Amino acid sequence: MKSKWRAAARLLYALLAVLLVLCIGLQFYWAGMAVFTEASYWSQHVMFIHIFGFNLPVLLLLAAIGAGHARWAYWHVLLILLLTFLMYFSANMSASQSWVGALHPVLGTLLLAAAASNGYRAIKACCSS
Repeated sequence: MKSKWRAAARLLYALLAVLLVLCIGLQFYWAGMAVFTEASYWSQHVMFIHIFGFNLPVLLLLAAIGAGHARWAYWHVLLILLLTFLMYFSANMSASQSWVGALHPVLGTLLLAAAASNGYRAIKACCSS
């Protein structure tokens, strides 16, 4: 019974990890649409992060605990949470410190890379067990 629970938690972790990558990709799309087509896309970019920003990483953490994942999963989730916090920080501090705001797309790229790495390892872990 315990192995079925862990397998289900590993599958849930992999699905949430892939969903996170897709959500971050959508954030990049909306930011690009706001810059290159119409500024009204900023509102979607800003609002969407509130839906998944900290919620998905917390769900990932709970699924990692249920799956009994190795340390890599916890470190990935911690890095994703840290980068998400820094993204909020860079977006909100750009009015007073423009150089911090300039880090926002750099941090977003790092966040996408961390989420993609996590998703890749999660799929490998899910499929190998």
